[in-house]
Amino acid sequence: MASRAVLLVVLASSLLLCHERIKGERTLSTNEDIELMRQLKLMNKPAVQTIRTRYGDIYDCVDFYKQSAFDNILLKNHSYHFQMRPSSIPKKMIIEESSIKSVKIGLKRGCPIGTVPVKRTTKEDLLRVKLYRDSHGSKFSRFTREQPGLYHAIVRTNKPNQKYNGALSGINVYNPAVNRQQYSSGQMKVQNGHDQIQIGWTVNPAIYGDNRTRLFTFWQAGQTSCFDTRCPGFIITNRKIPLGSVISPISKPGEEVYLIFVRILRDRLSGNWWCFFGRDNIPIGYWPKSLFSGLAGPASYIDWGGEAFSPPGTRGPEMGSRLYPNHPMAQYHAFSCDIIITNEHYEDIDVVGIEEFTDLRERYGIKDVGFMNRKVRHVAFWGGTG
Repeated sequence: MASRAVLLVVLASSLLLCHERIKGERTLSTNEDIELMRQLKLMNKPAVQTIRTRYGDIYDCVDFYKQSAFDNILLKNHSYHFQMRPSSIPKKMIIEESSIKSVKIGLKRGCPIGTVPVKRTTKEDLLRVKLYRDSHGSKFSRFTREQPGLYHAIVRTNKPNQKYNGALSGINVYNPAVNRQQYSSGQMKVQNGHDQIQIGWTVNPAIYGDNRTRLFTFWQAGQTSCFDTRCPGFIITNRKIPLGSVISPISKPGEEVYLIFVRILRDRLSGNWWCFFGRDNIPIGYWPKSLFSGLAGPASYIDWGGEAFSPPGTRGPEMGSRLYPNHPMAQYHAFSCDIIITNEHYEDIDVVGIEEFTDLRERYGIKDVGFMNRKVRHVAFWGGTG
């Protein structure tokens, strides 16, 4: 697994410095500035249309074939089309509780047919990456669960010989308090060896520059790892739902409960890993099989729950609703529901035989409730004060 912890410390702690450098551009040599401009040109493809959201994000509607994914040399000899879809669309998620509401995210009208929305890269974004690389080299190092500052409150599979072709979950959406050097997420992960794919919501000012709750993905293939589409690999097919989108509204303890529904599925025919969003399983895009070694086949591990990070020696951030999962009322907790796996035969089944795991039980809790009913199915509560 890539050292997201180290990466985020450097990015976040350098954020203020980045602002100063951008304002004055006093620390960049001429050659460095030329190189940054070259990178900006490569990453910001010509736009057919530009969309600015009410949150200030700018998305360029880029010709499907010109998106940065195709800059990856591993994808050069493959055939693609902007109307590509998975070989089959999974059935609609079945949660219908009146007290549980799903959010709607994305661009209202979306990009024109044949184009996809790509978040515009700024010079500040590139400076963050440059500062990281200057300090730690161009490759990401790996970390373990013993890495200080990284905390989990999850339920996870514990049968390494099992094969999984995907997973799905509803995830209760919150906006935990974090500072510039921290992040806090509700997510789901599939993994095989060092290859992994994560999807869910996160509050991550080091990556997104604000404290809003956003839809995110994180993926690692060998020595390559990144969020969303910040490096070539993930192929966008959806015209309306960009990765990194702000999620609204969000849950508040004891009030309305809002969820996102996410699924990761290995396509039966191509072996590509598709990303779906919403109750209706709307395809967003996919990670081609050719990117991976471990995930070139089925996954061997899946987990669901919360993840939080803070620099070593500092107090961890809030996770989920901030409440430890021991309150008697479910609407006060962050939770993952509809915890389901897609097995090696492509059957969606309620997961059994999973285990609870938390790095810091006195601060972050996990409570596996198990199968509750046919509407919310398998549920796990998680969260904590940090």
